[in-house]
Amino acid sequence: MLDIIRGTVQRYGMLRQGDCVIAALSGGADSVALLHALQVLSQEYGIALRAVHVNHCIRGGEADRDQHCCEQLCARLGIDLRCFRCDVPAWAAERGIGMEEAGREVRYRCFDEAAADWRQENGGDTDTRYLTATAHTLSDNAETVLFNMARGSGTAGMRGIPPVRGSIVRPLIGCTRRQIEAYCAENSLEWVTDSTNSDTEYSRNLIRAEVIPLLRRLNPSLDGAMGRLSHAAREDDELLTALAQEAEEKLRTEHGWYAEGLAAQHPALRHRIIMDITRRVCALSPDSRRLELMEACLERGSGGVQLSDRWTARVSGGCLHFDERTEEQPADGFPPVEWQGEPTLPLPDGRIVSFRIISADDICKLCEEHKKTDVLLFKNALDYDIINNNAPERPLLLRTRREGDRFSPAGRGVSKSVKKLLCEQHIPQKLRGRLVFIQQGDDLVWIEGIGGAQGYAAQPQTKRLLLIDIVGGGSNTHDFD
Repeated sequence: MLDIIRGTVQRYGMLRQGDCVIAALSGGADSVALLHALQVLSQEYGIALRAVHVNHCIRGGEADRDQHCCEQLCARLGIDLRCFRCDVPAWAAERGIGMEEAGREVRYRCFDEAAADWRQENGGDTDTRYLTATAHTLSDNAETVLFNMARGSGTAGMRGIPPVRGSIVRPLIGCTRRQIEAYCAENSLEWVTDSTNSDTEYSRNLIRAEVIPLLRRLNPSLDGAMGRLSHAAREDDELLTALAQEAEEKLRTEHGWYAEGLAAQHPALRHRIIMDITRRVCALSPDSRRLELMEACLERGSGGVQLSDRWTARVSGGCLHFDERTEEQPADGFPPVEWQGEPTLPLPDGRIVSFRIISADDICKLCEEHKKTDVLLFKNALDYDIINNNAPERPLLLRTRREGDRFSPAGRGVSKSVKKLLCEQHIPQKLRGRLVFIQQGDDLVWIEGIGGAQGYAAQPQTKRLLLIDIVGGGSNTHDFD
């Protein structure tokens, strides 16, 4: 196994003379083998070695047992050990994340702290590399790839666990779990077993216990095959990423990124460009649905996609750009937004307006689906043919309330001040400043919570409906009673 580790270290340039390496020690077979192997190879590579153990405070006495075993092992090997005790369940609850994700965050924070303290002990030198070695194996990589494939993560997920990521190195990434357990037996190394490893409620345990054994019936050398797949995927992804970065630079303009040129890129490059720009500008990774919507905006040459409460991606003026809502913006009211036919339109306050055009044939079916009467359905709709006939010269404009606004509700035969109308409708005062108004030309044609205007509202004889729905930002569009 030491020869496999040597080959891995050399192939990925993991270690070099003078490195300070922290071995992540859980007490399991993988981490015990890692620590022992690094000690054996430390003189060969000229590295300094320490260990870090993180007690997650999840399994009570069993977690304390793991820590004790790590302390005994390091005492026997003569390796400095630092132990952290962290309340991972509390961390997960505080941040609203899963236990596995919380444990990962806590561990890497501890590794970083240990490395920073070690650097400080050495006078804060900047020349020495301080690395963390984790015990991820070839078998772990196979499980990760299968998990990512099951989630539909694409080629990025098939890259698996990277052998090197920043200051994190994984010397065991070429070794299988069987090889590691054999190494422990040969060197009389004892390890502990985490009782939760048998709990198939955890996705990784389910893959390990049920999926991997089935696949090994097809290929007994599954771990190695998945390792080769990961390596090939990493190489392909690195090339495509480099090409995407090159294309992105050419598409950059003073106002954003050239939309038509971006839309013309091969999908494999276009996806990467959009993802990279969004991560860099907004610190967000759009999901597949938002990615599709952004690409649709690029192809159409207009539109927007709400990425978060804070960020909106827009295509306008021939460019893709990103709008950020700052804390200084008032909670009530927003600047006018023009609807250009896109199915969804993000508002500056974080809400999203969706538009759906349906034919008369589908109206009755829709009423049945929603168990609503025609009257209630029509309250949230406009006559699309009337709107569309006026659209070339008078596009729809979405805005909030203005002083002096007047409105003619359908079927009432009167024009009233919006102020008086909102009072009559018993719409709460706190909501009035953020109601969505739709204007066409000089006419108010629809008000959120009230419905369409005379001459624009949908009627039983309407051929096509324009359904309007507003979601997000704590707003439930139309029902204020």
